[in-house]
Amino acid sequence: MNKKFTATAKNVVFQGKEITVTSLTPNLSHEQREKRKREIEYLLYEVFSKYASKRTALPKNKPLTAA
Repeated sequence: MNKKFTATAKNVVFQGKEITVTSLTPNLSHEQREKRKREIEYLLYEVFSKYASKRTALPKNKPLTAA
């Protein structure tokens, strides 16, 4: 199976050096793109819901402060 991609190149400066960053985006049909989007959303939901259930609430009398 040979997928075709669209390449986008961008020059950026990183640690004082100019580098070229190339992004590759697959060329998918609308249906394929929507199917992949749903798959990713489902997998992200699985990951975040797993960690959200482990999170503890802050006590009501202690505000969140920046460190």
